[in-house]
Amino acid sequence: MPAAPKWHRLKAITVENRAPDDADTRRLLHRAGGDHAKAQRVVHHVMLHLPAMPPVQSTGYHLWIGDKRIPQYFEFPGGISFKMHDASDLAELYRQPIRFVSDRGEDLHTGASFPDLSRHLTRTVGQRWHKVYRR
Repeated sequence: MPAAPKWHRLKAITVENRAPDDADTRRLLHRAGGDHAKAQRVVHHVMLHLPAMPPVQSTGYHLWIGDKRIPQYFEFPGGISFKMHDASDLAELYRQPIRFVSDRGEDLHTGASFPDLSRHLTRTVGQRWHKVYRR
């Protein structure tokens, strides 16, 4: 019987453009200097599909994409997700390796880099992009 895939080996990435909730709207308005006309009207939800969730233990795992630490991510059935409130912030992740780093310093590469979505993703609510790396 083949061994189960390691939890950190990325299976797929999905990016969905969603309408901002109330908290997102406040953040987007703040980023626009209080100018409603300049405030973004979309939030990019990034979902990393994993074969299993990170193990529960005394040390945590931090998500890094290139040299940018993703400070907050959330579990969903089948993986983890995080939000990007600005397309320029999302663009900084393009073509960067995705990895997890434990509090102990263990560096776990996912086997994937963040895709360049510049030709695929606009600022339109409802737009969705998905890429499968492994089944």
